[in-house]
Amino acid sequence: MPDVAPSSFANRVAAGAVWMGSARLLVRTIGLISTIVLARLLVPDDFGLVALASALLFVIETLSDLRFEQAIIAQRDTHDSDFDTAFTLNLIRGAVVALVIALIAYPYALMMDDRRLTSLLLALAAVPLIAGVKNPAFVTYEKSMSYWREFTLQLVHKLTTFVVTVTLAWLWRDYWALVAGIITGALIKVLGSYLMHPYRPRLGLAAWRRLAAFSSWLIAANTINAVAQKFELFVLGAFLPVRTVGLYHVGSEVSAMATHEIALPIKRVLFPALSALKDEPVEQYRRFRQSVQVITAITLPAGVGLALLAEPFVLLVLGEKWTAAVDVIRFLAPLGVVWAIAGLADTLVISAGQTRLIFFRELLRTAILLPLYLVGAWLGGLQGVLIAAVFVAFSSMTIGLAMVRQYAGTPLFTPILDTWRSLLACICMALAVGMLLPATAASQGHLERLTAIAMATAVGIVIYTACHFLLWLVVGRPHGIESFMLDGIKTLRRRAAVKTS
Repeated sequence: MPDVAPSSFANRVAAGAVWMGSARLLVRTIGLISTIVLARLLVPDDFGLVALASALLFVIETLSDLRFEQAIIAQRDTHDSDFDTAFTLNLIRGAVVALVIALIAYPYALMMDDRRLTSLLLALAAVPLIAGVKNPAFVTYEKSMSYWREFTLQLVHKLTTFVVTVTLAWLWRDYWALVAGIITGALIKVLGSYLMHPYRPRLGLAAWRRLAAFSSWLIAANTINAVAQKFELFVLGAFLPVRTVGLYHVGSEVSAMATHEIALPIKRVLFPALSALKDEPVEQYRRFRQSVQVITAITLPAGVGLALLAEPFVLLVLGEKWTAAVDVIRFLAPLGVVWAIAGLADTLVISAGQTRLIFFRELLRTAILLPLYLVGAWLGGLQGVLIAAVFVAFSSMTIGLAMVRQYAGTPLFTPILDTWRSLLACICMALAVGMLLPATAASQGHLERLTAIAMATAVGIVIYTACHFLLWLVVGRPHGIESFMLDGIKTLRRRAAVKTS
């Protein structure tokens, strides 16, 4: 990795990542508590049913996503007409999506062999209607890399959703509590976008050509990505009971806590930062490599650690009725780092305005994953889908790196080679934690499981950090995440010294 001193770029990204990372950490902590409580109040069948309905809603919304927020962020100059056009088209989109969901609710319920989905989808049709009136100017805070308002909105959104969902789950004891929480969350996001930004959009389409010029290839990519991103849920719903869908959904949500919730803030902060460097492709690529190194160093041990602790974690947190979710977490949690690297590749390519590459990426990825998931479910059920997920993740990362190579003209796996210290340190951590954990957690009590998780986590952090820094010292202290962390500690110590003096 190039020997480059920290710059204002890195500081801005780091500051933004702290805000967004703190928001995601708090949101995920609340989400974890919510999942624990709801898993005790509801059953896998409830989660599976809502997951199938939400997956269809996601697909239709993604199919029609015009990606105007990214277009506004990527533009150097933004005008009121951009906001008004985005608002008008999003309003029309929301109404169309709601109508489509209402029309296909019954046929979809028949296809999934569960008529409860009809009423569920009719209720969830309110979500795109609500989201369609969100204030489009709120995205300017992200464009200027000012994230405290986004932090506040995410926190209020999650707290409100948590209170509503858990309260209604305790009162009703069925899946309608989850639906009520989803609708409440949509309302809070819209209300917050107007309370926290003074702009009031009007109806108008004056800037549609300007926005469409950026978004056209992304819209085409969304058309393919919409089905691909939730395809495994549809396959599971078609081949297996709703309960299995619920186990997979909750297992994947828990897996995402370890990696996706760390990677997403970095990715969001990196997009406007890299967009500002679109006229400096060499510098863009260098920052991309640094980001891959940082995101791997954080998410790899988190994902592997959660996979190792999956059994005691599930038994302690979710309960014995969710035991089958252990295998889901063991498969999906370590894959988080693979998806994180693929996501960073997308961020670099989109920030450079090469959205056409995203379309062809989605086309190729979908051609790979559709047969893999179908064959996996047909031959191996849930286990087959999980094995297919491994191949899909690595193929997606490879395709993403190939896009970067085509754009930057650099070797394919150079960004991965930069992460070798993290890979070796994680192997050492896994060996240490694996020897520390008992053979099975099924016979343990709650206190024993909690103690085992706490001890394994502490040992894992110490071993991983020590190995990482030892390898860094052995190779001559190159500039990387280790030096960035030490610089950050020195800065904090200097600030503390100034305050005490």
